[in-house]
Amino acid sequence: MVMGGGAQRWKPAETGLNRATVLELFFDLAFVLVLTQLSHYLVTHLSWRGMFETTVLTAALWWIWTVVTWITDVYHDTNPGLQVLVTVLTFGVIAMAVAISGAFEGQAFMFAGAYVGVHLVRSSALLVAERGKATKRPPLRILLWTLASAPLWFVGAALHGWWQVALWAAAVLIDYESAAAGSPVPQLGRSIHERWQVGDEHLAERYRQILLIGMGDAFLTMGMAWDASPTTLLRGAALALAFVYTALLLQSYFRVAGQRLAESIARSGNKARVARLAVDCHLLMLLGIVVSSAGIDLKIRYPLQQPNGFWVAVIIVGPVLFMLGRILFGLLVLGRPSPARVIALIGLLALTPAAGVLPPVLTGLAVAAILAFVLLPRISKRFARLIREPVLEEE
Repeated sequence: MVMGGGAQRWKPAETGLNRATVLELFFDLAFVLVLTQLSHYLVTHLSWRGMFETTVLTAALWWIWTVVTWITDVYHDTNPGLQVLVTVLTFGVIAMAVAISGAFEGQAFMFAGAYVGVHLVRSSALLVAERGKATKRPPLRILLWTLASAPLWFVGAALHGWWQVALWAAAVLIDYESAAAGSPVPQLGRSIHERWQVGDEHLAERYRQILLIGMGDAFLTMGMAWDASPTTLLRGAALALAFVYTALLLQSYFRVAGQRLAESIARSGNKARVARLAVDCHLLMLLGIVVSSAGIDLKIRYPLQQPNGFWVAVIIVGPVLFMLGRILFGLLVLGRPSPARVIALIGLLALTPAAGVLPPVLTGLAVAAILAFVLLPRISKRFARLIREPVLEEE
């Protein structure tokens, strides 16, 4: 994923927003639309195939976010070529986002073309930028692997049903695994992970930002579900429950591990490996947020309706995926899993049979209670501190 060893490092500004931060936030704005489209797609395609399709689309778009984040990590923020490149790639993401609703129907070629186009433009631009340098090999290898997986996207777009899903899943898997292996190409070798440049503070901050954007998707879903439903006291309670659930996800991520990723990368003997594994952990958590947003929609629209199997899957799988990703992330950053989160994961799985008979709002309440269990020790300590110490001190 790293595009060369000769580029200047990303440097955070001492105060305010620097040019790189503004550029990255501009790129992230496209993912507000992406995540909203993904959760809406799942809501309108509640089936096993719909869930698998949503997973493939999320993985493809997450990979684009990842590679652009690594580009801005490697290249200097004042590089005008980088600003143009990221702006062009942002439009490619927008094109993919608007095609999500018909990605497995009439807009398959638009989605596939935008995905392949983003990677071809990115690799070609970096290959031109590194021309004449020893560091031109990494973008060349990545370009060749992009060309290798591109036919799967277009052949898949021409097909329908499970064949399309399978070919697109294989294409995404090729992109992930080739990068993990250092994009090996005969005669050109492969990237040595230990030599990759990694900006610990920058990458840690970028992961925090994209998780916050995911929480924003949950808020947008709350608003859209509320507007689409009659206003009742029960739906008001479901809205409040959805907010509490989202806040618990946020606190579960940021507590300890979310704050120590930069430190973990910095002290690792193989920084790129830690950063690369963080990609997979955050993919699970982001997918968990997308599925959770679909569950929020169901809980607000149909708080007391008898659930079907797919409703149960959405309401339970969302927090399960997030918690699994968070457990693996804690293991990566802290070197040990959180016992409370492991217990919470088991509790979420054990809740599945009951969720088949409970109305969505009660299942959501049980899920929130399980997530609160993870934070209970810290919440108790905070309340104890509030009792001992005044919130505001007199002048």
